[in-house]
Amino acid sequence: MQKNYKEIYSNMLANMKTKNTAGIEMVEKAFALAESKHAGQKRKSGDDYVLHPIEVAEILERYGFDSNVISAGLLHDVVEDCEYSIDEIKNNFNEEIAFLVDSVTAIEKEDLDAIKDEQLINDENIKFILDDMTYQKLIRYGKINKKAFFIKFADRLNNLQTISCFPKFKQIEKVRETIKWIVPLLKIFKANKFLNEILNECFLIVNEEKLNKTDFIHYYNIKLTQDYSEKENLKTNLTKALTEQFESFVKTEECVLSPLQIIDLITNEYNIDAINSINQEHFNNIPLYSLQIIFNNNLTTTQCFELVKSFIENSFKSVKIEYIQKCKHTKVISIVVKDLQDKHFILNVCNESDYFIYENGNYENINLDFLTDDIREITIKGIKVKTTTNDVFYLPEGSTILDLAFKVNNTIAYSLKGAYLNGSTKKSPIFFRLLDGDVIDLEYEKNDNQEYKNIAKLEWLTYCKTDYAKNLLIKYFEK
Repeated sequence: MQKNYKEIYSNMLANMKTKNTAGIEMVEKAFALAESKHAGQKRKSGDDYVLHPIEVAEILERYGFDSNVISAGLLHDVVEDCEYSIDEIKNNFNEEIAFLVDSVTAIEKEDLDAIKDEQLINDENIKFILDDMTYQKLIRYGKINKKAFFIKFADRLNNLQTISCFPKFKQIEKVRETIKWIVPLLKIFKANKFLNEILNECFLIVNEEKLNKTDFIHYYNIKLTQDYSEKENLKTNLTKALTEQFESFVKTEECVLSPLQIIDLITNEYNIDAINSINQEHFNNIPLYSLQIIFNNNLTTTQCFELVKSFIENSFKSVKIEYIQKCKHTKVISIVVKDLQDKHFILNVCNESDYFIYENGNYENINLDFLTDDIREITIKGIKVKTTTNDVFYLPEGSTILDLAFKVNNTIAYSLKGAYLNGSTKKSPIFFRLLDGDVIDLEYEKNDNQEYKNIAKLEWLTYCKTDYAKNLLIKYFEK
C-alpha cells in the first residue's frame, strides 16, 4: 500500500508546533518547493518521489534537529534530481540550508569536466571513484557544519528502510557502502540510536533468508503481540504516576527493540552463535519494549535516576527492578523491570540534554580533524602528530612513518629512509607505527648533489595504512 506523503508531512508539522520549534515557516516553504520540483517523479516502489525527502525530514525532526536541518532534509535531492541550484536555495532560503544541501549532493561525472582529468573521467571504475569523492566531499563540508552528516544518516536510514523493491545484489551493495562509510562515522559521533537503526536495517537485509527460514521474525512479532496489552497498561500507569509525582517530569517516549538488539540480548543470555538455533522459548525473558523517561534539564540524569528508582521501589508496586545498567557512551541509565505478569521492560532515564546526546552523540564537541578528504576509508580513531618543524598532521590510528611522509610531501616521500621519534638518536624504520603525540624528524636519501634519490620498493605497499599513500605508490610503480 502506497504511503500518503501529505499525512506524514502534516504529522511532522504538528509535532514541531507542539514543541514550539522555531522556523516552521521555513519548513513549510521547503516542503512547497520539494513538492513542486519532485512533482511527477516516482520511486522504484511506485510511491511519489517526494515521499523520500519528507520521510528524511521526519526522521530529522524526530531526532530533535532544528528547522534549518529539517528544511535541508526536505530539499536534499532538488539539486541532484531537479536542476535547482545551490545559489537558488541560498537566495530563497538561507546560507546554512544551502550549505547543508550542497554537503549531501553527490558528485556526478559531469562535475569532473572542471578538473580536466581525462584519465580519471574515463576510468572504468568511475562509479566507485565518484562515490568515494562524494563521501570525501561530505567529510570536508561536515567538518565545517557537523549537521551535514546527520542529513546523510537520515537519508541512508530511509533508503535502507525502502530498499526491498530493488534486486538483492543492489541491496547488498548499499549495505556494503553503508558499512564502509556511514557506520564508522556513526561510531565516531557515538550516535547510538541512529547507529542501531541503520545497523538493524543492514542486518535484516543481509540475513533476510536466514531469518525467514528460522521463523525469527514470526517469534518476534508473536512476542510483541503478547506483550502489547501489558505494555500499554504499564506505559499508561507509569506515565500518569510519574507526571503526578514529579513536577519536573517532561515526557515519555516508547520504543520497540529492533531485531538486531533482540538477537544480541538472546545470544548474550543463551550463548547462541547461530541465528537458526533460536526458538520461541528464547524470547520469554527478553524485554522488547523500552520506555524513555525524560526530565527537563533542571535535574542531572543521575538525580532523575535516583528519583525514578526510589519511586518504583517505594511507591509504584506494579513493577520490580531486575537490574540497572549505564549506557556505555552516554549518561543514560537503564532500569530493567518486571511487571506482575512477568513481562520485562527497559526504562531509560535521563534529562533532555543527555537524551539528545544518547540519540545523536555529542556532535558539537567531536573533533574531526583526523578525518581528511584524501582517504577512501574511515577509521574510528585518529592520531595527531607533528614534525620537528612544528607542522601538525592528523592520521588514522595505525598509520606509519611512511604514511606521514606522503602527507608531508608526496613528491619526496619516495626517498624516505626512516625517522627519529621524540628526540631519540635511534632511527626508526619507515614501517614503524606512530602514536598520538609523536614528534617526528623524517630522514631522506640524497645523492652526492644533495638531490632526493628515489629508493621506493614494491614492498612499501605493505607498510602503508592510508589509501592515499597506497594509491600514490601504485601509480608510481605503474609508471
